Amino acid sequence: MKRSLEKMYGKMNKSNASPDVLIILPNVLEAFTERGGGREARLSQVALALSEDFTVVIVSPFFRRYCKSIKVQDRLTLNNLYFPAAKEYPPRSRFAKLFQSFSAMFYATEAVIKILQLKRRGLRMLLIVDFISGFIPILVAKILNLKILCYEGNTALWEEPNFSPKRPFMRILLTTFVYMLVKVAGKISDAIVVNDGIIKGSMVKLGVKEDKIFVMRAMVDTEKFKPLRIEAEDEDEFTVGFIGRLVKEKGAHLLLELCKTALNELPQVRFIILGDGPFREALKVLPNVKFVKWVPQYEIPSKLSTVKVIVSFQKTFGKSEIEALSCGKPIIASRMGEMPALVKHGEVGLL
Repeated sequence: MKRSLEKMYGKMNKSNASPDVLIILPNVLEAFTERGGGREARLSQVALALSEDFTVVIVSPFFRRYCKSIKVQDRLTLNNLYFPAAKEYPPRSRFAKLFQSFSAMFYATEAVIKILQLKRRGLRMLLIVDFISGFIPILVAKILNLKILCYEGNTALWEEPNFSPKRPFMRILLTTFVYMLVKVAGKISDAIVVNDGIIKGSMVKLGVKEDKIFVMRAMVDTEKFKPLRIEAEDEDEFTVGFIGRLVKEKGAHLLLELCKTALNELPQVRFIILGDGPFREALKVLPNVKFVKWVPQYEIPSKLSTVKVIVSFQKTFGKSEIEALSCGKPIIASRMGEMPALVKHGEVGLL
């Protein structure tokens, strides 16, 4: 990404007094989080990498304790907006979900103020995460003649619309409105970085120019994520792992059905779940399920040491699948989306 910035925008400042890049995270999770959140963790790592050559400011909500400004490294500063991150991730109660949705406007207002402040100090580029909550900051950045780089890593919006049978009209209306925002923001942006080809293809259908969309898949530090020696375990058991948010878009409803079916048909199978979410209550009562919840990244290899395989219900690779493969764990996935191109059947997993 650093080379792309140099190519697109020229050599930037290296002085601490004049910020080059402002990264605005969504209003859900804090920066450098250990509570899940693949895109937040990924963009925090991007900020660290960019700060080796550019002066970077990363903006996010605060968790538990508000601290206006934290100097992370010589060229990297974390600014907390006075806005609380989600107490539970992913939000489980309806109130928490509504609060995060409707409060996005207040968060965007604070983000715009930060853009105006840093523009006076020489800010040159805005890196925005999430088109919807970042729509207003994108418009302001365009007016201020800033370069705009957008990042989209959430595939849920770009797969087949999951219209609610109870309120199909409202769902269609909301989806249409969101697509309109994305179409405008995509045309305004100078460049867009996406997680996979599914998102890119959908954006091109909306009218976003293909040559401004760059696919950057999830990456992993192979020095940290590597196979560990298998600990002693019951040879009569076969352990299956799942990593991710326990929400429908991640296939948690399918995981629940799999665990229920395995109780009678595969009694030797045990499931270890690294994650949390709305389906936790239904899963935790099953005797063949063990919950680990979210763990810091450095603990993931040890938690997976006794797992034989990882199941994935997504159409493409996320950060969790890459980490599992790096730890030497094969993936069991469905033959859909980009999975056939990413998982070589019989070599690194099964389709």
